[in-house]
Amino acid sequence: MYFFRGLLNFQMHNFYEALADFNRAIDAEEDSSAYFFLARGRTYACLSILTEAMKDLSVALNLDETLQQAYIYRGKCAYLIGDNNLAFLDF
Repeated sequence: MYFFRGLLNFQMHNFYEALADFNRAIDAEEDSSAYFFLARGRTYACLSILTEAMKDLSVALNLDETLQQAYIYRGKCAYLIGDNNLAFLDF
């Protein structure tokens, strides 16, 4: 339930509330889903916490390497922090 509330908070641009919900969802799950880390990574990116965003997006890709959205968002974050090599690989 925390995950879905986090998605709603994200859509309403309540990023800090969304981040708290995603943290609870990740902590509560024994087998974390790549989508949980993707959502939290996107939230970190919206808050301009790009290093944390890249960590979560990398975890999402480790869990599911076919998750195209994670590559796109990680590539954008990498570009913004100046890691052009990773950005190029992700795009």
